[in-house]
Amino acid sequence: MSSLQDYPIAVVDDDYAAESAAGRVVRALVGAFEARGHAVLAGLTVDDARAGRVLYTGLSAVLVSIDGFADRDALIEALDRIVALALARAPDLPLFLYGERRMPDDPPVALMERIDGYLYLHEDSPAFMAGYVSSAIHRYLDAMLPPFFKALVRYTDAAKYSWHTPGHGGGVAFMRSPVGQAFHRFFGETTLRADLSVSVPELGSLLDHAGPVREAEREAAQSFGADSTFFVTNGTSSANKIVWSGLVGPGDKVLVDRNCHKSIV
Repeated sequence: MSSLQDYPIAVVDDDYAAESAAGRVVRALVGAFEARGHAVLAGLTVDDARAGRVLYTGLSAVLVSIDGFADRDALIEALDRIVALALARAPDLPLFLYGERRMPDDPPVALMERIDGYLYLHEDSPAFMAGYVSSAIHRYLDAMLPPFFKALVRYTDAAKYSWHTPGHGGGVAFMRSPVGQAFHRFFGETTLRADLSVSVPELGSLLDHAGPVREAEREAAQSFGADSTFFVTNGTSSANKIVWSGLVGPGDKVLVDRNCHKSIV
């Protein structure tokens, strides 16, 4: 599954390096994350977080300090901005607030509904708080991949021998010639190990629409607002031919858009 090192935790705190009780606890918390195998982007400022739109797509969680703001309005405005940026591209990204003090009275409900938890720095140990956040991260990363891709990653990571089509045996056959070596280096071992046959039971069936393939088709239908979605290999032309053959009979009159795909006409 997704590596914890590939999806770091972002810690947004203007006072991260401060020689204060809170600063020492936060740095100990970062150490506890790293002990669990997480990568951490520590010491990001609020200004960094406000500006880093692209940053959030590659994270596993965001922790934001509520300390150090001049007043309630400044805090709420900053949190609104950071949360909106974080969830715009990763709507299920775990978000946590932390601090020495509690949240102001009557924070906006719409804001708090998007927060996964609050860490009181002096009421729990860094190890426990790291475990609490880490559990949310594992749930997020496990649910992040869609059904078929998740099954493909798991199967490829299991390092199983390939006795079916295609015949390159997970890329091994390409290693026996200079040009094959160049091909292998260009595409990489992961791509070639994941180049699998439709006959792999763990991945489901495109013919029977079963297993992970069926789960993925069901989710795709929900995304498209369709009753059903079916995956087709060989691209748009093959998909159009399947629909054409299934719906149009001899002598039927059909109206098509003049900008339609060339396989239709």
